[in-house]
Amino acid sequence: MRVKTGGRKKGSVNKTTKELRERIKDIVDSELENIETILGKLTEKERTDLLAKLLPFVLPKMNEHIIENNEVFQPIQIIITDENND
Repeated sequence: MRVKTGGRKKGSVNKTTKELRERIKDIVDSELENIETILGKLTEKERTDLLAKLLPFVLPKMNEHIIENNEVFQPIQIIITDENND
């Protein structure tokens, strides 16, 4: 059996991949400078959709909490009222 010689070391980044990542980072950085202007041109729905799509990149996802047999679950009641109709 031959021993591997030469080539990239295991785990090293391909030169093209590294250059592509750097280029994408530069594009994102330049767009971040214009984010307020871009967001201002969007409708409220478009802005909400965009922000919802970006949240996973900013906030970590929450893990599901598993209720143990000895925990007591109390339901939550939410009442929505219309302040205009007293």
